[in-house]
Amino acid sequence: SKAVEEKDRRETEQAAHTLKGVCANLGLEDLRAVFDQIVQAVRSGETQRIPALYEKAKADMERTSEAIGLLD
Repeated sequence: SKAVEEKDRRETEQAAHTLKGVCANLGLEDLRAVFDQIVQAVRSGETQRIPALYEKAKADMERTSEAIGLLD
């Protein structure tokens, strides 16, 4: 995301927190957990972890999207 690339920690935290809630509401526990890890990394100042967590979230979202597509 633009926020991650630009190292905008405030925006990264906000987006990850929102997505964490959406994933929780949809029962997407693996994705919720990754977004929670991003939120915690921002809050604890462990910003070096964010790019790898973001890449994991993107990969997990792609797999989830593909799985949903198979339901048609």
